[in-house]
Amino acid sequence: HRIFKIKIGARQPAEDVAHVSRIARELQGQASLTIDVNQAWDGNTARRYLPQLVASGVGLIEQPVAKWNVEALKGLTATPDGALIMADETVCSVQDAMLLARQNACHVFSLKVAKHGGLIRTRKVAAVAEAADIGWYGGTMLETSLGSAASAHVFSTLAGAHHGCELFGPQLLVDDIVEKKMSIVD
Repeated sequence: HRIFKIKIGARQPAEDVAHVSRIARELQGQASLTIDVNQAWDGNTARRYLPQLVASGVGLIEQPVAKWNVEALKGLTATPDGALIMADETVCSVQDAMLLARQNACHVFSLKVAKHGGLIRTRKVAAVAEAADIGWYGGTMLETSLGSAASAHVFSTLAGAHHGCELFGPQLLVDDIVEKKMSIVD
C-alpha cells in the first residue's frame, strides 16, 4: 500500500492530531497519508489544527468542516501551508462542483459514483474539476465488486490531477454478489 487514509473527528482534536502525527512521521518516505475529518471540526478548530497535521506530513485533508461551510473550506484552501483540501460531502452534484470551483473552495474533489448518482454524473463532476484545475480522488461507498469495478472503470477514463483511489468496498463486506471478487492491486 502506498496511500493510507485515517478517519478522525470522534476524539478531541488535540488527541486526534497527536495520534495522526505519530503515524505520519512513521510513514514518511514510504507512503502518503490522507486524513478525513468527516465534517467534525468548525472553521476555527480546522485553522488551529490543520497546520500541525501538515507539519507532521499529512498531504491531503478531506472535509475538515461541515458540508455547508463553504466559507471555511475557502479559507482553508487559501492558506499557503501546503495542505490540499478535499471536498467530499460538499460536492454531490455538478452544481455543487461549480460552486466550489467558483469560490476556490477546495483543491480536490472526492468522486463517488453512488454519491453523484451514476457514472455519467460522476464524469460531469470530474469535468468541472478538470476545467477548474481541481484535482480528484476516487472515493468509495460500501459497494460490491460490481460497484467498485464500475468506479474503477470510470476513474480510469478521467483526466486531470489524480490523488489516488480507495476502492476497498468489497473488502469490508462479508459476502459479495460475484463468484470471484475484484482483485485490488496498486
